[in-house]
Amino acid sequence: MAKKSSIGIGTLMRKKLSDITNNSDSQHNLLPLTLPAIDADIPSIQQLLTERTQLIQLIAEKEYPLSSELIESSGAELRRMQADIKKLQLQNRNLAQSNSLMLAELNLGRDKRKILQHEISCRSTLIKANALKAGSNDEGRRKRTIGSEKKTIEKTFGFRGNT
Repeated sequence: MAKKSSIGIGTLMRKKLSDITNNSDSQHNLLPLTLPAIDADIPSIQQLLTERTQLIQLIAEKEYPLSSELIESSGAELRRMQADIKKLQLQNRNLAQSNSLMLAELNLGRDKRKILQHEISCRSTLIKANALKAGSNDEGRRKRTIGSEKKTIEKTFGFRGNT
């Protein structure tokens, strides 16, 4: 703390008020008394200002402990989450592509099955029409013809048709 000057503010005011003569000498005597007191207080004022800033810093540290560490850890966690999101997006894209390929293969297989079923039904109808056209009353001969045609179809397509 700064030393108090022997001349206080109250005494200076009383001197000023008690001096009725208004001499210029008395005014010059008052100014040098106040200036040295201010010059002597400058280092103590600077010391008080530095102590004040230190106290403000201490209070800020107590209110927000380890704020820089918290910010750094949050930043690291954010970067980790962003990397995880990019990895998941890549996996999602790969899954979507494989899903599209599988659906395309499935639809192609369905289309082929429909075409083959239609072809089988057309051939079986044609076989039946040819058998009726021949007008054969021989039931055995017709069954042999239909049976041989069925075998031909089964060999051609590799499965049994619905007839």
